[in-house]
Amino acid sequence: MQTNVFQDIAHGTSGKSKVSRLNLSAGALWCPTVWGSVYMGCGYGRRLLLWQDSGGEWAEVSNRSSAGVMLEAGILLHYDNLVFSFGTSVVPGTSDYLYADLSVGIGWKF
Repeated sequence: MQTNVFQDIAHGTSGKSKVSRLNLSAGALWCPTVWGSVYMGCGYGRRLLLWQDSGGEWAEVSNRSSAGVMLEAGILLHYDNLVFSFGTSVVPGTSDYLYADLSVGIGWKF
């Protein structure tokens, strides 16, 4: 039976939390068509969960934070000079968790 970790530890906290993320990667881009591309990469990723205590100080929640090998993949869709991107990145967590982030972007080719 899994319990709510925040509820179990939340005594003495303000109830506020925030997540900090950092991803550094390198990879490959494959352009099978004029209008679309696929990218994949790996590198270093970090995800920190922070809770604020009742005194206003922020502390890292180590069993819900993670750092290590990061994998990413996505697609790029080209329309004239506009580029739309859709992707995901994954940072492994503890044995019970895998942290995945989705990303959506728009850019200009010049």
